[in-house]
Amino acid sequence: MRAAVSSLLCLWLLAPLAAGAEIRTILSAHRDPEQVAIRGPRGMTIDPAGNLYVAAQMSSNLVKIAPDGTITELLGPEGDGQGHKLGRPRNVVRDKKGNLYVTGEWSMNAFRVSPDGKQITQIIGPEGDGQGHLLKRPVWVTLDKHENVFVAGQNTNNVFRITPKGVITQLIDVTGDGEHAFRRPTGMVTDDAGNLYVVAAKTANAFKITPKGEITQIVDRSGAGKGKALKFANGIALDRDGNVIITGNNSANVLKIAPDGTVTEIMGPEFEGRVTSACSAVATDKKGNVFITKLGTQGAFRIAPDGSVSRIIDTNGDGKGETLKAARGVMVDSKGRVYIAGAGSQNIFRIDPPFGPPPPAPKAAKTPVPKQEETPEVSAEPASTLP
Repeated sequence: MRAAVSSLLCLWLLAPLAAGAEIRTILSAHRDPEQVAIRGPRGMTIDPAGNLYVAAQMSSNLVKIAPDGTITELLGPEGDGQGHKLGRPRNVVRDKKGNLYVTGEWSMNAFRVSPDGKQITQIIGPEGDGQGHLLKRPVWVTLDKHENVFVAGQNTNNVFRITPKGVITQLIDVTGDGEHAFRRPTGMVTDDAGNLYVVAAKTANAFKITPKGEITQIVDRSGAGKGKALKFANGIALDRDGNVIITGNNSANVLKIAPDGTVTEIMGPEFEGRVTSACSAVATDKKGNVFITKLGTQGAFRIAPDGSVSRIIDTNGDGKGETLKAARGVMVDSKGRVYIAGAGSQNIFRIDPPFGPPPPAPKAAKTPVPKQEETPEVSAEPASTLP
């Protein structure tokens, strides 16, 4: 583990917005390169004390960012030190005891990490359940209220449940519900009843899996119909009313699936008269807001309960020189503050409500123009073409 405090590591910069919102830089791209490496931040979770935990895909580590700016590496590429390495993590979740769970996409495994990082245990490896059901390229992990851990294998087209006692069971495979296939899972979420919802990119659909193992497809590539298809389904979340929210990466839209099965498009490809693209991560808050990131526009949006859509951050980032690129992670804390991870810009922002328009880019300093003496006209050419 490594820890460091630096004014360049976590600047917690503040930029006021017109409507009263605030954008803070939690992790700066301009931090000391000699400190803990954090490259490609994506998945995030937070604890009651305000410590932020980040899965950094490109540096293959799990780090903790304390409110005072201290950064601690809890898990690095070496993994548990017992031969089980960590490669390219995308997602991290936290249980009630403070333990963290992270998947290694390239190392084809998942770990449980104690809050202090001293106890590291591989809970599933490439052998999957050991019964012939393998695990390849796990990109997502989630928990239910009983602290069962769910891990999705992207290349093996399956999902495993790991109980607190370590019992591993495959819940779904490429056959889906027996009628509709299930290929390339990219996200999962659970509800209070213990139901698991999982979205699949390649088959552009999503399934509900009950605690008893009953599998039902809840949306397919037709999406909301009438030209509102779902293409390369990506992120998934639940809102306060039990609606399932799904982002379509290639369809550049956001769908809501109600408990009764009604499918509605709540955000389409167009915003302010322009076509946007690549809806990616999604999160919700207690007030009914939906927050999504869009890679094509390098920013994040809020979909309010009344259906209105507004941009909350763009490429200008905090408006003070800390820009945003490839926003691939979004999370909301208990206070309704939104965290955006810039995987391409190597930074993390926090946006505090009430939400307003993004700040403009910082103005460039004006360079004084030296006064020149007038010269006689020497050419019939217009003055604008003279040297």
